[in-house]
Amino acid sequence: MDDSEEIFQEVLDFCHRNNILAPLATAMGLLEEYFGQSDVMIRIHDGKILLEVLAEEDDEEALDNYSDYLQQWVSMIPWPERDRIHLQLVAKF
Repeated sequence: MDDSEEIFQEVLDFCHRNNILAPLATAMGLLEEYFGQSDVMIRIHDGKILLEVLAEEDDEEALDNYSDYLQQWVSMIPWPERDRIHLQLVAKF
């Protein structure tokens, strides 16, 4: 098994153990809606799923999209499930 398959399996197992597979799918759909086809790296960090998104937009647009994403995320996914999945924007240099 290569590194990407191992990471995928770890994330999948984590989601099943924490019953957050559906919220993760929702998060991924919102990422596509607000950030298009941006590169996303998924990993487990500090007991949470971390979605690192490479922002392709300029800073202001990326922050607007992030704000819109968060509004939708909070309205769609209840706590504590949403506390197990975090989004981090990574600036494009």
